[in-house]
This record gives sequence, structure tokens and C-alpha cells, in this order.
Amino acid sequence: MKYLQLVKAIDSASQELLGRAATVVNQALVIRNWLIGAYIVEFEQNGEDRAKYGARLLETLAADLKQRGLAGLGLSTLERTRRCYLTYPQLAAKIPSPLVTELSLAWPEAASGKPSAVVPNSRRAGGGNSVTTGYGIGKPLAGQSGGIPPL
Repeated sequence: MKYLQLVKAIDSASQELLGRAATVVNQALVIRNWLIGAYIVEFEQNGEDRAKYGARLLETLAADLKQRGLAGLGLSTLERTRRCYLTYPQLAAKIPSPLVTELSLAWPEAASGKPSAVVPNSRRAGGGNSVTTGYGIGKPLAGQSGGIPPL
């Protein structure tokens, strides 16, 4: 191997793997945003103390999440996550079941058997292994079906 070939091989591998990393990060953010929206809608519809927060729910939630050190979840982002969930309910069928099940356990009513917006009835027994959105994401998640998906 010549030096120029070495440089090209490293450059090629680096560029391809950085692209794959960006895809995985984008998939994770879409899932995160959709789930946050689902949690918000679930609370608005079924939260026992929802009347306490009323129209100021998202403002209060944004302040409390900021106080916990969660950056990037301000009022406008929470509004968009809620809208994401309401606009793309079909995304539930595309989110890996183990992930949805694991994250839905964080919702206190999951253990009660009460139906939840986070884990729709159609998803409780199984489901898909990819995320599909209008952002060009539609490949299997890393670690599913053979590891890092091809570009």
C-alpha cells in the first residue's frame, strides 16, 4: 500500500462511518421526540393532576426539565414534540418494540395495565425494527438485523 492509498482509505472509512453515526443519531432523536410527545399527550389526556397545570403544562414542564439539566427541551421544542406525536401516530409501528417497551416502563401507569398513548395496542405484542420519517431515515437501527445498516 502506498501512502496516498493509506490517506484515501482512512478518509473513506471516516467519512462513511461519520455518515452512519449521523443517521443513528437522527433516528434516536426522532424516537426521543416522538416519545416525549406521546408522554405529553398521555398526560394531557389521562394525568391525574393535569388540571393543576392546565394551559401552562408545557411552560412548567420546560422549566422543570431545564432545572434537571436537560438542555434543548424548551417550550417550542416541547410543542414540536407534541405535534410530532399527533402528526405521525403511525411512527409507533416503526419504533423497535424493545425500545418502546423499555421506555414506556418509565411511565408510572405502564405497570397498571392501563392503555397508554406511548405503547398503542397494536405494538404491545411486537413490531418493526426501523424508523421512517420525512427526513430520509428508514434504515434499520444499529444493533438490529446485523449491526450498522448500509448507507
